[in-house]
Amino acid sequence: MNAVKLTALLQLLVYHGYVITSTLAHDKPIIGVLSQKTDEEKAFYGNTYIAASYVKFLESSGARVVPILVNQSNSYYQHLFNSING
Repeated sequence: MNAVKLTALLQLLVYHGYVITSTLAHDKPIIGVLSQKTDEEKAFYGNTYIAASYVKFLESSGARVVPILVNQSNSYYQHLFNSING
């Protein structure tokens, strides 16, 4: 699956609020991490980027991480921020 299809799938899942969780994960905070635009030479891998170290740091504290994608509609952000708690 190429990066564009994977990004589109991730956007769809996040936008519609589908969160894959286990029964033990319901007490963990859901933290949003803002993505960054990539420069043109790295755009082959996708238009946005989140450093793995940010995600791993939050997950090591017990949080679930949700990407916040840049350049989206206001309704996307409103839905997303109503769905996360950190």
